[in-house]
Amino acid sequence: MLQFVLTLALVVAPPPPLAGPSTTPSEDPAPRPTIVVHDFAGRIVPPEMPAEIAAARLLPLDEEAAASIRAIIDRRAAAIDEFVADNIDLLTRLNSAGAAGDKLDQLDLASEAYARLRPVREATGGRSLQAAIRAALPPDQRAEYDGILRDYWAAVAASAVARPGPDGKVKSRFEAVAAAKLESFGQEIGRAFERMLKSGDLVYTIVTKDLNLTESQAAKIRTLVGEFVDEHGENADKKLYGWLFLQVAAELDRTQRIQLIRTLKSLG
Repeated sequence: MLQFVLTLALVVAPPPPLAGPSTTPSEDPAPRPTIVVHDFAGRIVPPEMPAEIAAARLLPLDEEAAASIRAIIDRRAAAIDEFVADNIDLLTRLNSAGAAGDKLDQLDLASEAYARLRPVREATGGRSLQAAIRAALPPDQRAEYDGILRDYWAAVAASAVARPGPDGKVKSRFEAVAAAKLESFGQEIGRAFERMLKSGDLVYTIVTKDLNLTESQAAKIRTLVGEFVDEHGENADKKLYGWLFLQVAAELDRTQRIQLIRTLKSLG
């Protein structure tokens, strides 16, 4: 009680006599923009893009900074698309290991994936996405950008601490933030996969892997794949894909057909 009274006295006490009257009205600083969103249960709702990009979009960027950041994002997206196209087999195995709950296999495949993700890291100059975007910002906006992300990751950690896992364990701040970043990156890969699948780029890349096509073959097969995706889209089943592969095989020589069969077998 005594401590409460002393605290209250300090709060309501008038300013010291020598301070003089205040010459400017006190104003609360404008609240910082935020990407922190909670659902009805109080859980953090992740942005539909990496938090580092979502935070930058809250800033009033000039044309130069906006162009620089867009270039970073585009280079990184292109590198992720290329990773997905080149590593369908690895991603399939990683997904299967996750479904089977094989932690050791998951770790081994994740290590292999990390090594193959080097071009994605190089797309941001070998720096984190946050560091790359921060460097492209005008100096007077960097502190606010850092603050937006700091608030978000603090909220992610607080949400994790408030909700122990099924085993009753509570994640540390490092574990919570690391898990959120890993999940965000996994969603990026998933979106790249879906985007390439819808556009036909993924199917074309899979079908033509290591075929050494001539220009005329490439053009013909690109048309076949494009027409297939336009007609069937996400509703295509194995029988329809089988028909597509037969059409593609008809455009190949014997050596290329053998390679196509090998590619399809590797995908299971």
